[in-house]
Amino acid sequence: MVVSAPPVPAFSFEGDQLTVAFFNTSTNAETYNWNFGDGTFSNETNPVHTYTEPGVYEVSLSASNTNCGIAISQSVAVSFTDTDTATPADDLYLYPNPGTGIIHFNLPVDGHWWVLDALGHRVAAFQLPAGTTRLDVSALPAGIYFILTDKAQRWVYVKV
Repeated sequence: MVVSAPPVPAFSFEGDQLTVAFFNTSTNAETYNWNFGDGTFSNETNPVHTYTEPGVYEVSLSASNTNCGIAISQSVAVSFTDTDTATPADDLYLYPNPGTGIIHFNLPVDGHWWVLDALGHRVAAFQLPAGTTRLDVSALPAGIYFILTDKAQRWVYVKV
């Protein structure tokens, strides 16, 4: 009897708006089962999945062979940009990311800025004057947040 090496599940991903392409880099596996964290599943090797809502999803990949099956998971942040009013996605950078309480950004956009939790609930709001390039979020507990502006309509992954 030949015993095969155990599978080693691994994947990366790349997203555009609500659609995410998953790249399976697993080794020693024959079958794959994906759980996209939103109640949907796939057994494709390299699936493309479209989410219905922005948010952070825990995506799992189970890789199996005749010997056994092993699963891994990682968080996938899915964002949505309203293309009618948005600046190009490359225009707004927040750093450091993950953040440490003071978030700096390269695009000095005046107006309203909102901090939302991973479920999309507003946890803080700011009115920033023109030329401002920093946002103090040190009062928030550690977690994953999104930053949304009224001008840029851009979701950005930030961990403080």
